[in-house]
Amino acid sequence: MQKYFTTSRTVVSRVIIICYLGITMISSCDTKNTRQPLDTKSIELGYKSIRYDQLFYAIDSNNIYPNLDALGKKHPDFTNLYVSTLAGFGESGTGRFDTSIRQFLTLADYRNLYDTVQAHFPDTDDIDKELEVTFKNINYFFPEEKISKVYYFMSGLNLWSAITVDNAVGVGLDMYLGEQFPFYGSVQIPAYEVKNRKPERISVEIAKAIFEAKFPFKYEGKTLLEMILYKGKELYFVEQVCRTKTDDLIIGYSAKQEKWCDDNEQGVYFFFAKKEMFYSSTWQDIMPYVNDGPSTAGMPPESPGNIGSWLGWQIVRKYMSEHPKEDMQGLMDNKLTAQQFLREAKYKP
Repeated sequence: MQKYFTTSRTVVSRVIIICYLGITMISSCDTKNTRQPLDTKSIELGYKSIRYDQLFYAIDSNNIYPNLDALGKKHPDFTNLYVSTLAGFGESGTGRFDTSIRQFLTLADYRNLYDTVQAHFPDTDDIDKELEVTFKNINYFFPEEKISKVYYFMSGLNLWSAITVDNAVGVGLDMYLGEQFPFYGSVQIPAYEVKNRKPERISVEIAKAIFEAKFPFKYEGKTLLEMILYKGKELYFVEQVCRTKTDDLIIGYSAKQEKWCDDNEQGVYFFFAKKEMFYSSTWQDIMPYVNDGPSTAGMPPESPGNIGSWLGWQIVRKYMSEHPKEDMQGLMDNKLTAQQFLREAKYKP
């Protein structure tokens, strides 16, 4: 038994639990998007994708350790992460480790899940094209970011969907099997998230994972305004690097929810302003407005969840329109306080 499976290096920068629908790479919604392609013709990253799900399931269940060692030698960082964390097999050399891997490879439920993943994703050509463009766009804005490798894996519905691993990313394909996949409820994924489990969102959530790894944010002690501006910068980053995605797809809303936000932007802003919530740092007061949910507490039932993040996005957009000479790096390095940023944005919906 080699060292590859004894422990996992600290290579996960950020994991996002993703919610998507369907199996195509084309958005079904026609909400606004006026972004033009970037000139990235000169950028060469050497893009490569690995179907790790297929490599792992090629392991002979009667000869696990030699096969696992061989896979670990080819892909050491990701194999360490996969066996210890993503698939959750436990510590190598233990009875639980042996049993868990054997069951993962042989039990009918896991085999059926694997077959479902293969049926939904016989190839990843369309996803690869999107991700390669996304990585080039990220490099366009941040030349030091040279992400070029993608691992497609299956975690066994362990909710790992978009991760960063050094200069690579991982995509959990079993988290993108569509709204009709019958077993998401069994792993406690709420209906408002299941409806969004679609491959169209893969590049969006990968971009979010990269953003949160590159620009980490400590939530403790932060005000609501600080949090919504961070979320707004994240969504602005995503729209700039996933330039073909519509607004509703970027934030995970339906077209109807996105329209509600557009129609009620002023009311959303004054909901927070009149209640003097922007400067609250009380955790219970803040989190409902920057997390997904079926709707927003205190607002009409047709309002979407995560409304604070949407509002932060609009503020950041307005700030950038008021400061056309400020580039993406400048936005992310900006040292203004949240209150100063809001004032500089001149945001008046």
